[in-house]
Amino acid sequence: FVSSELGITPNPFTSNLQIRFGDNKSMPKSVSLFNLNGQIVKQWQSGSANDDLQINWDTSDIPSGMYFIQATFNNDEQRSYKVVKP
Repeated sequence: FVSSELGITPNPFTSNLQIRFGDNKSMPKSVSLFNLNGQIVKQWQSGSANDDLQINWDTSDIPSGMYFIQATFNNDEQRSYKVVKP
């Protein structure tokens, strides 16, 4: 069993959003940040087995509001997480 939980900090976020994975086995193949209109605001895709175990997104350029992070894992399981920029 592989846990598909992500560590997302801080939440609420301001100018930076960090997404951590437990280990290489729990690393998603893609992570997207969506606004409430369903538009992708930021996107990350796993490129190799040597990817870092975290994503650091500069979010200073996105407006305040509610967003959803969607992670897609290798078994095509998808998980969504709500985050807020005040």
